Amino acid sequence: YAAIAREQLRLKQEANPPAIQSLQASIPIAQQGFVQQKAQLQAQQPQLQQRYQSLIDEITRRERRDIEQTQLAVSREFGKRGIPLSSGMFGETLTERERPTREFYAGQVRETGLAREADLTTIARQIASLPIQEAEKLNLIQQSVAQLQAGGNADAIRNALTLFSAQQAAAKNMATLGISQRELALKE
Repeated sequence: YAAIAREQLRLKQEANPPAIQSLQASIPIAQQGFVQQKAQLQAQQPQLQQRYQSLIDEITRRERRDIEQTQLAVSREFGKRGIPLSSGMFGETLTERERPTREFYAGQVRETGLAREADLTTIARQIASLPIQEAEKLNLIQQSVAQLQAGGNADAIRNALTLFSAQQAAAKNMATLGISQRELALKE
């Protein structure tokens, strides 16, 4: 049995080096993949900031335009009625008419800012998780290498037991067959 187990182990160990070399060669490739992934995520951050800032600038521009239109409309209305623009009533009316526009655009800026922060936080989390993912992947590769370097001791033992059992069964069958043949020869 021991000889069979040793032979099984030797055969396993001879078959493993190409697989071990392949796994070890994949380590730098995996590491480079994580470096590239990190660089891509980091490159997205300023682009994302710029896109959101452009959106906020556009919202602010529209707000200014709408406020100016409201001011012009209120000024014309008061001018038609002959009410001076320096009156307190003009200021109150203007403030009242501008309020919905200012509130709307303030909400737009707030929502855009929150979306920007959420997207930047997502990217930051992805960057922060990369070292953990890299370590997990490298650990799996190293575990596979270690299993192969161990030579498949457990497999060799199982295979040896199977072969040994088969040999024992064959020997028993041969012995039984031999006894049966002798008994037949004696009866004749």
